[in-house]
Amino acid sequence: MIFQPTLRASLKLPTIPTSSKRAFSLLNPTQRSHVNRVFDPVRFPNDLHTLTMLNATDNRTLITLWSARWCQTCQDIRPSILRMIQEEKVGEREGGLGYVEVEMDAPGIGDLPVQFRVCGLSVWGWDLADEETDCEYADVVGV
Repeated sequence: MIFQPTLRASLKLPTIPTSSKRAFSLLNPTQRSHVNRVFDPVRFPNDLHTLTMLNATDNRTLITLWSARWCQTCQDIRPSILRMIQEEKVGEREGGLGYVEVEMDAPGIGDLPVQFRVCGLSVWGWDLADEETDCEYADVVGV
C-alpha cells in the first residue's frame, strides 16, 4: 500500500470571511467623489466610449442628451438640466451623476446615433404656470 500525504494536512490555508463584500470599483471607495460631473460635449465616437468607461469604472450613471445645434428645444432644455445637476445636486445623494451632451450634427460623430438607435430628437414641453406640470411629447424625425 502506497501512502500519499494529503495537501490539507500539510498546508494551513487562511480563511476568507464571507461577510466582507465590496461594491465593484477600480478606485478606492473612500477617495471616490460623489459629486455630479458635467463633461464637455461629445463630438467623436471615441469620446463617448471613454466617458462610458470612465463612469462605469466609478459606478456613476451617465446621462446623455442627444442634441443638435439647430434644435431650439435642445437649446432651451439644456439650462434646466444643468441647473438640476449642478445647483440642485440631483443624484448626488445616490452617488453622483455624469452628464454629457452628444452633438448629433458634429462633423466627426459619424453613425454614432445609429449605433445607439437614436432615430430622432425628443421634444418635451413643460407648462410651469400650472400647479401640476403638464408634459407634451413630440418626435422630431429625420435627424
